[in-house]
Amino acid sequence: MNCPNNNDKEKMMKWQVLLRQRYHQVLIVVTCLVVGLLFHDKISYVASKHNLKGSEPPKSLEKLVLPLEAKGTVIDDTELFYMLPTSSVVGILVFFHGCNHAGQDMFRLPEDRIVAKRALDRGLAVLSPTSSNRHTGCWSRHDIEQMQTNQVLEKFLERVHLSAQLPRMGMGASSGGNILFTAHNAFSFRSIVSYIMTSGFSQYDWDHRSELNPLPAVGYVHMPRDTKRAKKIPDLVSRLSQEDIAYKVWEVQPHPLTSESCQQRIPELAGRCGAILNYVQEFYPTLMDGDYNVLEPYTSGKWEEVFVKSKLDPAKFAELKERASQQARGSMIGIQFSGHSWLWAALVEEIAVSYGKHEMTAEYAEDVLDFLMQHAGLL
Repeated sequence: MNCPNNNDKEKMMKWQVLLRQRYHQVLIVVTCLVVGLLFHDKISYVASKHNLKGSEPPKSLEKLVLPLEAKGTVIDDTELFYMLPTSSVVGILVFFHGCNHAGQDMFRLPEDRIVAKRALDRGLAVLSPTSSNRHTGCWSRHDIEQMQTNQVLEKFLERVHLSAQLPRMGMGASSGGNILFTAHNAFSFRSIVSYIMTSGFSQYDWDHRSELNPLPAVGYVHMPRDTKRAKKIPDLVSRLSQEDIAYKVWEVQPHPLTSESCQQRIPELAGRCGAILNYVQEFYPTLMDGDYNVLEPYTSGKWEEVFVKSKLDPAKFAELKERASQQARGSMIGIQFSGHSWLWAALVEEIAVSYGKHEMTAEYAEDVLDFLMQHAGLL
């Protein structure tokens, strides 16, 4: 065997030195790449977290999102929005919206649409008419009288090929919760649930009820933070109890608006819930504390600044707004809340519900539907 000479040894040493140099160079490059990526992620996180100026909203937010595919129609000057279940129809649920709203909102606002979806899953046809007063959006006795005179509900059922004998239930929010106590007789509701409105039957109703004309079972969903209405609940249920009318009461307390709950309610925000809420906590601590408790309602005015900075109205919104204003009645329009986008209105609703002072909520939705269906003879 030949032994290596001095020249061979020198060559081997040179190769070892070169390999060590190459190793250190590669290590430096890899280290720089890792640090660069981490720094980039940090910058991206901060920009996302605070929605800094210059960060564009996802393209999916460039259009107005309509969560449920409701249909619209107009029957004798009454605008209606509705959805039919994919299964056999077992009953009719009529929803009356609150002031500043329209029939379509039952199928797009996050709290409302959850109730609508769960009703549809139970085999209920969901119908949501629009009040005639488009200035306030509130309901009047005249609206109900006109719908009754024109047999709007009967014509609707005939149009969609449903039996007029199907059990009917009523639900209403705020002004809509009040009008239920006028509409129950006009639409032959077997059960009704009033959200955040403490109204009751008139003396005429009490005087003229009979076995052939019974009063419907009554449910009240209320928020104790709304003290003006909440304090009326005991007297209302006391009268119902005395008169042997079935009733039930649900209380909705304030609760934190976390990133998870926001994302569950408004998945269309495409993951931006956390960034918006963290931004509020850091720069607007009077609106939300570190535990995600809402400290001030949207009506305080400070939330609007957050919404503007979060770009909840999509690009070219003015153009979309103008186009929407030209749509015919009975069309689903993605504009709400003083001309803002649906996403804006959706987050407004979640802030209000979390604060504990709003006209509608999906909390207790299953229990509410159980109550309505039970007293309509469907359970």
